[in-house]
Amino acid sequence: GVKEDDRLLCPACVSIVTGVPSNECSIHGTKYMNFKCKYCCGTGAWFCFGHTHFCDPCHKRVMTEGSGAYQTLVKQCPGQDSSGRVVDVTKCPLGIPHGKNPCERSLGCTLCLAAKK
Repeated sequence: GVKEDDRLLCPACVSIVTGVPSNECSIHGTKYMNFKCKYCCGTGAWFCFGHTHFCDPCHKRVMTEGSGAYQTLVKQCPGQDSSGRVVDVTKCPLGIPHGKNPCERSLGCTLCLAAKK
């Protein structure tokens, strides 16, 4: 079986496993990279099952409802039309262009983003 520490991956390895580029920070490397939730336009607070970033609300639903929750987790980005084409990026809660949900995307280095605020 999979041991608990086999599922603990650094952000660089997360990028390899998920196929989502980490856009490595030129100052901090990959250590503080943050990702979009796979299922909605929230910020990923959890990395589970060795392949998926979840925001807190989506993570709670999966943990309480089980795998059946995946189908109902996917939320259309308010900045995209139903095909996933970006219509108005300012309507996305993240304010960035990204693929049609479910998808993941690097949001950048949390330390650098915090320093800019």
